[in-house]
Amino acid sequence: MGVPLAQIIFGGIVVGFVLLNYIQPLVNLNTQKANLQTEISTKKTDYNEIKDRLERIELEARSKALEQLSDSLKIEQANLAALNDSLSRETAALAHRTKKAEFKLASVQKRISVLNTQEKELQATIESEKVRVIITAAFGGSLDSETYANVLEKYQIIKAKNYYDSRLNPDGKGIDHQFQLQPGDSVIFDAATGLTWQQSGSGYGSSYADGEDYLKKINAETYGGYKDWRLPTLEEAMSLMEPERKRRLYIAEQFDAEQRFILTSDKLSAFECLGGRFRLR
Repeated sequence: MGVPLAQIIFGGIVVGFVLLNYIQPLVNLNTQKANLQTEISTKKTDYNEIKDRLERIELEARSKALEQLSDSLKIEQANLAALNDSLSRETAALAHRTKKAEFKLASVQKRISVLNTQEKELQATIESEKVRVIITAAFGGSLDSETYANVLEKYQIIKAKNYYDSRLNPDGKGIDHQFQLQPGDSVIFDAATGLTWQQSGSGYGSSYADGEDYLKKINAETYGGYKDWRLPTLEEAMSLMEPERKRRLYIAEQFDAEQRFILTSDKLSAFECLGGRFRLR
């Protein structure tokens, strides 16, 4: 038994309708997908164009900025070169002025040195004249050059040590003696100066011949345990002086009060203990 043609046609229509309902959305979807891909491709192209344009703009901006920076650097270099030239000129001028100033300073310093020397010489002259007046007044008149030179030497010793002398240094305080009377013979040791003295006088005359004879005698006798007795220098004799008279003398009371002078090794003068001064012989 066969299928009626009408049924077949109807079935085909139905199937076709079903297929159309299912296939058409797929076709539409594919179309939309294709359109979307086309749009994406178009947008990518636009993006790339925009990106390229932006990069060109950025490069152009950077290039322009670099050009401006280069121009600015050139200007700064030119300014620095001009400043360097100016500084070089100023440095040269300053060096010249400095050299002139140094020359003037050296000249001034030399002049000051000369003036200082002249001032010292003048002070020395003034001091020398003061000393001459003191010495001349002390000895009551003018002295010959040799005698004056010897007196000046004694004066300088007295002033340097601040020894007492009633004429040449009346304000002298002397030194702080540390006298020690040695046992046995009459010998006094001064720990302040390290000198050993005979306590009493010789009883001999005041000439140097008398002094030499006495020295031979006491050295032969080993007086006080010593064989090297000698005449003191004027400086050593002056060290005994004290500002106040002790009995008849101006030396410490540990010494014999009968002594009136000390014979010194300086053959130009003898030291008078009684008056607290040295005198010319």
